[in-house]
Amino acid sequence: MDYKCFTLGRTILEEMQRAVAESRYTLAVLTPAYLESNFTELENIMAQHLGLEEGQYRLLSVIREECKPDLRMRINLMLDMTDDREFEMNMSRLVDRLRLPPPQR
Repeated sequence: MDYKCFTLGRTILEEMQRAVAESRYTLAVLTPAYLESNFTELENIMAQHLGLEEGQYRLLSVIREECKPDLRMRINLMLDMTDDREFEMNMSRLVDRLRLPPPQR
């Protein structure tokens, strides 16, 4: 949520780094538009790298619209939220996961 949380006057890269480092999780809501963005790719790489350094799974991915993430993102289980009939159940599952600390590798 860069437009709400990023500090005006700072560089986007500094703020992306701060956001990843200060967050328990980075949540990627996957859509075709999301996958086309260079900034989201960098955030994902930072979250995965920090997770490797800390021995934790810090990047969570939700597929909201049909799309095919690259192999690097597909390595982790993703929550499929493309079916609106299952949205509430899947949202509950996501919230439950976000309340817990990142699992260890």
